[in-house]
Formats: sequence, C-alpha cells, structure tokens
Amino acid sequence: NWQTGFQYRYNQNSNFFMNYSNGRRPKVLQFTSAGSSEILPAERVDNIDMGVKSMIGKKVFLDMIAFRQKYSNFQTRAWIADSDTGEFNYITLDGGRATSYGLETSINAMLLKGLNLFGNYAYLNSRFDETNEEGLEQEYAGNTMRLSPEHTFTLGINAQTEISSNVRVFVTPSYSYRSHLYFEDANTTGL
Repeated sequence: NWQTGFQYRYNQNSNFFMNYSNGRRPKVLQFTSAGSSEILPAERVDNIDMGVKSMIGKKVFLDMIAFRQKYSNFQTRAWIADSDTGEFNYITLDGGRATSYGLETSINAMLLKGLNLFGNYAYLNSRFDETNEEGLEQEYAGNTMRLSPEHTFTLGINAQTEISSNVRVFVTPSYSYRSHLYFEDANTTGL
C-alpha cells in the first residue's frame, strides 16, 4: 500500500491538488456451518483524485474534487445457501472487478455576520464491471455498489447570535436529497 500526492498553490487563496493511492483488504479465510473452508484473494484498489480549493474575498469558500477508483477481487457479502446443509450463511464473496468515479462540490458563504449559507452536490457512479480479469461475465455485472446513491445534494443556512456573554443561540435549517440506493450488491432491495 502506498500513496503519493501533489499540491500547487497558484495564488494566495486557491490551490490545486492531485493524489494517487494503492490499497488492499487482506485475504479472507471463512468457514461454512458444515466446517468447509475457503480463502478469497485480497481486494485491491487503485485510486486517483484531483481537485481545487478556493477562497473568494474571505467570505466564500469553494471545494471541488473528482475521483476514480478501480477495484479487483472486490469483497462483497451475501446470504448463500450451504450446498451440504441447506442452511444460509452470510459470507464474503469475490465480486470481481468494479469501477467507481464521481465528483463532489461544496460551498460555504458568509452572507452576514452570524449568517452562513452552505451546500454541496455529489455525483457517484459505482458499478461492477461487465467482465472479470479472465474476460468472463461477472455475477453482479452492471450492478450498483451497495449504499452508493448516484446523486446527493444538501443546502442549508447556519444562523447564530449572541444574547449575552454566556448565551449563544443558533439554528441550522437544511434540506438534503439522496437518489435511490441499494442495501446490497445484488441490487434486490433499496430506497
């Protein structure tokens, strides 16, 4: 596992950054209720992200980041019937190859003293690839990774005022939206 990064500050209030990392989850040793064992290979991921952070007039803060992740031997979990006993076991499976990419933007603006506007938007495309390393079709081909909504959005206001030297009152109304997501990689149930 390793990571490398680059940052370029192109003026007093803005900078550009880029990172690359390589990571893994260790091999999985698991047993069924009948006592048979299985060893799954380590999950590997290559990640690249880049973005910009900027401040405008010391009152508006902007962030934007884009990323791409490439997985091999993606470790997923599922209820599987044991071929010997017929009992269901919640086990780890090798989901094969998967790709995730997207972007996220955020803003925080001071409108007045004690009154800030904040918001963010994120786009995420996280899917299992059509084929595995050997070129064979994967079981979850084209499925969305679990708990990965395609669009999320938040907008809100943070207002606060000082009533006395010991008392401060604040309120933070906000609105959030999240598109459909699945609870498992098989894409059978979701919101």
